[in-house]
Amino acid sequence: MMTSKERMMVALRRGKPDRMPVTIHQWQSYHLEKFMGGVDQLTAFQVVGLDASYLAGSVWREESADWRISQEDAGWQGNEKLTRYRVATPAGELTWVTGANEYTTYNVEHLIKSERDAEIFFRYWPRQHLDRARLAREYDRVGDAGIVRGFVDSYAQPGVWQEFCEMVGTQEAI
Repeated sequence: MMTSKERMMVALRRGKPDRMPVTIHQWQSYHLEKFMGGVDQLTAFQVVGLDASYLAGSVWREESADWRISQEDAGWQGNEKLTRYRVATPAGELTWVTGANEYTTYNVEHLIKSERDAEIFFRYWPRQHLDRARLAREYDRVGDAGIVRGFVDSYAQPGVWQEFCEMVGTQEAI
């Protein structure tokens, strides 16, 4: 019998594993807390018997004097807690507002409201780095329980179209 890692790697290479790998795209924090007793994603995969497709959180943004971010409470909208974010850059300020509930966080006011905002964002958005030591620890921890997946870190949502919609709003993007 194959390990989860072997099974998933064979399938990714278009081979024939001992059985179909079974996994999910990602665990949501709400689900892990509310229904799984607060376990982490690797433990959750093991508890329910899935092949682990572990999402590594090993990317970080460098600090930059040209991108100083702050946040403040912006009140409530129904059951949603609002938070206003401000980024100070040498070329001006960018702002956006998020709404959050127990399930998710989403944009209420988008970051990019003008061409000037886009120019500021692309000029001053801090570079990102891979924490190789953390990635190695996560890889070792997962072991034969599955695979470690990476992702392209982003402002809000990995993926070109999704990221654009998060930055300007879906209606504006269309």
